[in-house]
Amino acid sequence: MSTDLDEFFARARAAADSVSIADAPEMRRRGDRRRRRQTAIIVFSVFAVVVATLGGVTLTSRQRSQPQPGDGPQPMPTAAPSGFSSLQRTGTALTFGAPGRQGDALTLAAFGSGYVAWHTRTPDSLVLARIDLWTSRVVWGPTTIAAQGEVSGLSIARHSGVLIMTSGISQPVRTTFVDAGSGAELWHTGAILFVAGDVVVAIEGADLIGRDVRTGSRRWRYQTTAARADDVLPSDLAAAPSAFGPLVAEDATWIAVMNAAGQVDLFSASRGSADEGRSEAGRRLMGIGSRLAGASHGEVYVTSPAGTPLKITGINATGSRDLYKGTWTSQSPVPVSVCLDTFLCFMEGSELVAVEAGVDHPAWRTDLGFEPQGRVTQIGARYVVAGGRVSDHTQYKVVDRDGRLVATYAPVQDDQHVDVLRDGVILGPLGTSSSARTLRFAAITRDGEIGELGQIHGTGLCTADDEHLVCLDDTDISTWSFR
Repeated sequence: MSTDLDEFFARARAAADSVSIADAPEMRRRGDRRRRRQTAIIVFSVFAVVVATLGGVTLTSRQRSQPQPGDGPQPMPTAAPSGFSSLQRTGTALTFGAPGRQGDALTLAAFGSGYVAWHTRTPDSLVLARIDLWTSRVVWGPTTIAAQGEVSGLSIARHSGVLIMTSGISQPVRTTFVDAGSGAELWHTGAILFVAGDVVVAIEGADLIGRDVRTGSRRWRYQTTAARADDVLPSDLAAAPSAFGPLVAEDATWIAVMNAAGQVDLFSASRGSADEGRSEAGRRLMGIGSRLAGASHGEVYVTSPAGTPLKITGINATGSRDLYKGTWTSQSPVPVSVCLDTFLCFMEGSELVAVEAGVDHPAWRTDLGFEPQGRVTQIGARYVVAGGRVSDHTQYKVVDRDGRLVATYAPVQDDQHVDVLRDGVILGPLGTSSSARTLRFAAITRDGEIGELGQIHGTGLCTADDEHLVCLDDTDISTWSFR
């Protein structure tokens, strides 16, 4: 699934709220959770571009005719696009039986497995299970987890073999680490910021702490005066599959910390820093009001203070460089990311802007027709798809690497959701209603072809890997194929 920067920052702020930091905001109320669940996944962040970067593709089909946007949305083609087929139910992995199911539930499809978390009704227990998506058989579970409150997120740290589950509607948030192979609970803690490599990063008291993702043992401690949790970023935001869970950046080797004076420290994610309080890779002074705005491939992006012309600086282990200097002024932080493999992308109002590193004028800008609450997700190396918000039925818009708006489609469903595949994306519903309803799905290929996959009846969040969907309805957990 694509990961949004604003969603990541929202989780990071929630993590900071649960610890003793003087400027931490007040605790969230229970009623905030559903609104956060339904909006965070579709809040704009060009970071989703990085998370969604797929394998390389050639440009030999560039001359292939593409649909034109016209004056309004085009009808969604009813036939499945090339490489896809209509949804077919392949099995029922679990039935909820006598205990039943209550409240919210989550699924996470990743690498041929489906991880599912839900609440039983009698007794009131939070349980986890793993399903083989190829055979629709249960690998382990349902396993009862000693956690309170509804499940709020699932992430997978594949290289470490750990499933990460967050639970709790308001504070305190609990993060539980489970062996993905056996279902055994490994350890738990409070709210965390993210996982970098095989290290869990969290604020504990006044310090930044790194813990081993499998054992929970402390790897390092870093004394910091960072006032905000979003002043801490891994050096690469390419994320593992997640369903509202913590960011897992297994390729990140560095961590960047910015303090209130605008100083940025970079240090090793696995080792911490030599004296637990200074930057192993040097310290850069960026100025009061500067913000950490993104990261990719070992480089962290810093933007100029709000209210000043946008300047983007890249910081890595060997030094810093000016990436862009513009004239546009924003009154709020501007997320920045690599997109379409060669550009830096960000939003200026309703326009998606792409610039080349070191060039002070945009390569192109495209008006998407909505403010930065949309979503931009990369499809292969040639296209991005921009989605909209729950409330205003904003359309999907497909933009090519030259900035051309090549297609506009009506939303598949009101509450939109995107899963990233090796050769395209699945467009579907967020699926957070408490009772079963009709859920519609479509796909866009890396060549820009789009079409419907069909519809199913379900609840909870349906998620996809490259071959299958795993979904919940009122009575069972089902698996579906779209190939």
